Amino acid sequence: MDDSIVVGHPPDDIIFQILSRTSLKTLGRCRLLNKEWYETTYDSNFTQHFFKRIDIVISGFFIQDLKHPQGYFSSFLPIEEEAAKQDDVDENTKLSLSFLPPAGAGSVKILAAARTQGIILLCDYNYMRYYVCKPATKQWRTIPSPNTRRFSTKAIAIVVLGSHRDGLRFKIVRFSSEVNRTYVVRCEIFDSENWAWKRLNCIRLPDDAFLLSKPPAVSVRGKLYWLISKKQIFVFDLETESWGIFAAPKAAYENEYCYDETQLVEYQGRLGLIFMGNKECIQLWVLEDYNQNRHHHHHHHHNHHHVVWRKRGEINIEEVNQVEPVSSPVGFCNADVLVMKGFFRMIFYKFQNNNNHPIISKVVRLDYPFTDARQVFFFQSDFEPVKFRN
Repeated sequence: MDDSIVVGHPPDDIIFQILSRTSLKTLGRCRLLNKEWYETTYDSNFTQHFFKRIDIVISGFFIQDLKHPQGYFSSFLPIEEEAAKQDDVDENTKLSLSFLPPAGAGSVKILAAARTQGIILLCDYNYMRYYVCKPATKQWRTIPSPNTRRFSTKAIAIVVLGSHRDGLRFKIVRFSSEVNRTYVVRCEIFDSENWAWKRLNCIRLPDDAFLLSKPPAVSVRGKLYWLISKKQIFVFDLETESWGIFAAPKAAYENEYCYDETQLVEYQGRLGLIFMGNKECIQLWVLEDYNQNRHHHHHHHHNHHHVVWRKRGEINIEEVNQVEPVSSPVGFCNADVLVMKGFFRMIFYKFQNNNNHPIISKVVRLDYPFTDARQVFFFQSDFEPVKFRN
């Protein structure tokens, strides 16, 4: 038999073409099926190709600011747009939240985003109303409000668990505490299945730990991660509604340089951690393995998790420092582009190039200077209508 007609692997460029024409949902599934596809689809050559089809998929981030006395306002910045300034952005890639019911100006705050499903959780502080919405299709629903009187929100996150005939399945987890008892954390979960909040047992954090909503939680495969101290990471699994605490890589907290810049990120669909090794260099570590069979189910007992961190590399940011001396990392928009925020600009830094010389691939000037209150929510969406059940 002639070997040439044996069906083997289709050539890589054909796979590339097929994958770059799939939907966001299919792309997510393909990543789990095959290691090579997984690598390919996080590469910036691929993501540029994929998100060029702006009528089908969109990728970018919402930047939210607190402006006194006007309150909150947010704007969307697409990643694949060549715009040099916020206002040059093409109309059909402009997502905005202006379709929401009229609220007091500046009272609507983005609380959390489901990064790859295009769903956002918001709160209108004038009426204490909570919404879930899909900005790409301008769909929204109010959901019941949690108890915010006595308990102030410490951290909140939303995860989409799937969609089926009767609508989108998602859960929201909210951690709150009383003003003078911050180490006792109250945990509530909203489940779209029964459209109601329920309380879980309180969580008692270690003495030196704080659960904070800034920056937003990193969500990887149904689990949410927050940095709660220099050395510790808090994980919450929304499927099993259980939690745990495990150690950050030693290098991150033994480094004298600068703890403030330590940050959790999503890197190629895994949990990553970045910190400044020194003024010119960011280290990237990735969580390779984390054994969860010993998770606490709603209660706390000390245990030693099996945790494997692997150093993925160092990113030299000299180039960025020249453009923007005071900048800090926000996260990765794909495997080889790091987004940095400066005072007046967002900088897209392509740190892995074929010729190995990192370059600034794009700089976006912001309409107003960066403040500490500014938050960045990564965001990808398709334009398929969703069904919010109830």
